[in-house]
Amino acid sequence: MADRLLYATPTGKHPHPGYVSSARQIELTTRSFKREVKDFLFAAGPVQMARSTIAEHAINDGYDYLLMHDDDLIVNAGGAQNGNPLDAWHDLFYREPSVGVIGAVYLREKPHIPTVVMSHPEFPEENCHVVSGLPPQPMAVSGIGTGFMMIRVKALRELRDKEDHAHALFRFPFNRTRWGIVNHTGEDYDFCYRMRGIGYKVLADARWETVHLKESGPLHFQQAEWEASWNDDAPGVRDRALALRAACAPKMTLTKINGLICIDHVPQLISDANDLAAKKAAKPIEPPALVQAEYTPPAVVAA
Repeated sequence: MADRLLYATPTGKHPHPGYVSSARQIELTTRSFKREVKDFLFAAGPVQMARSTIAEHAINDGYDYLLMHDDDLIVNAGGAQNGNPLDAWHDLFYREPSVGVIGAVYLREKPHIPTVVMSHPEFPEENCHVVSGLPPQPMAVSGIGTGFMMIRVKALRELRDKEDHAHALFRFPFNRTRWGIVNHTGEDYDFCYRMRGIGYKVLADARWETVHLKESGPLHFQQAEWEASWNDDAPGVRDRALALRAACAPKMTLTKINGLICIDHVPQLISDANDLAAKKAAKPIEPPALVQAEYTPPAVVAA
């Protein structure tokens, strides 16, 4: 019996025409899944709630795999060289049972870099955003954006069961770092972190050309072009580096992790923690304010 795939889209009810064409092209060219009308799902609502609804549907309806495709993302599956991502990823999942998640690479607006992160080599709970160095094949990462993500439903079910259904499968958590600073984690990276926590690999696959459709304009990613644009002698590379510097906090630096150039935000976290501690130490302890009760005269009652 063929594996079943749920092709699902969390949406704000206004999908871009480019997304519609992209999803249609992917659906028409996939060969490794039996496709029926009921295997395509739209879920409207706040993004983390829509993703959680989709995930529960995939588990409860007995699907083997789940593909989430955001309604503002174009994924070019027409290239003869790489073929259809669903077929390629299905084969990879089959060959490597330890893989739980695979995602296509696309760009974010600010900073203008891929939606891929790597674990900090010294503080593995912290993510470092990838700038360049992504190869033209799948590689293990700490987290990947959920814009075009395929998930092994067996792993999804394990995650839900180990968390005892206490929380939604997708959420926007706030965590306190080891330095005491409260940090926000996106729903995509939090999900990947938890999947890795139960023993599954997360892969980023840069082989497919993507276009992230934002109000500021389309954000185009093509692996070879992107990597070439960050070469030392590439036209405009200095301006791109300055723009990246301006989009990052002052103490953030660049570091290399597994051959990838990444933004290291740990120096900024440490600096922020030191600043906060200094402010608390310098703040005088004020006595509690005295609260005087107002006198209310008794009401006069007429005889």
